[in-house]
Amino acid sequence: MKEQSKNHFISKFEKRLSEVLNKEHLIQNEINQIEKTVNSEEPWQDFEDEPWLEPERHCVFRLEQAGFLILFNDIFHFYLLNNECDSILGEGMKEDDSIMATVEEAVLFADYYTWLKSLKNVPAKSKLVTSLSHKQKMLALHYLGLDMSKYDNTKSGSILGDILGLDKGNTRKYLSYVSAGKNDVRTKKNLQAVLNLFEYQEIKDISSKIKSDIDSLP
Repeated sequence: MKEQSKNHFISKFEKRLSEVLNKEHLIQNEINQIEKTVNSEEPWQDFEDEPWLEPERHCVFRLEQAGFLILFNDIFHFYLLNNECDSILGEGMKEDDSIMATVEEAVLFADYYTWLKSLKNVPAKSKLVTSLSHKQKMLALHYLGLDMSKYDNTKSGSILGDILGLDKGNTRKYLSYVSAGKNDVRTKKNLQAVLNLFEYQEIKDISSKIKSDIDSLP
């Protein structure tokens, strides 16, 4: 069998997954529909001739090889059990293009099923509880690129205080401490809280910078 490059089942599902809100339901339902299909002895619907039937199944996949149903199901299950199927294919089968098209589709379908199961088992990202202190908020703004060094510190602190709804005097004071040095703003505790925020959003360059700054503290 020739090696498949990109699994068209996965490509299509990834696109659909990006469009829906309830991703867990889409994944579980797709798994259910696959299991229903590969354990059925009923002929597949020809969605090309009757496209209005597809939404009734509420599945994303479309099977392009509608022949050799028993062979398709056998290959699907054998491949999942043994991670190969060449050993059960006779030479005559390998020379038949129609049969091999069904075999290759069944292998792709099995890989798709395995991928969906692994996708379902990925733990959901827990919600980040963000309750940053005044100092930590100033640090977060600093790492996002806020640079007020060329402006008057008192005026900048007053403006930022109004924007953030925080004490203007402390905002001005903390502005002096966010960029460098050991002080009561750039503590390991504060930096770690800000690091958690950027790691959760997977902003890797800023996270790396904060880690480096934490390591440089005495």
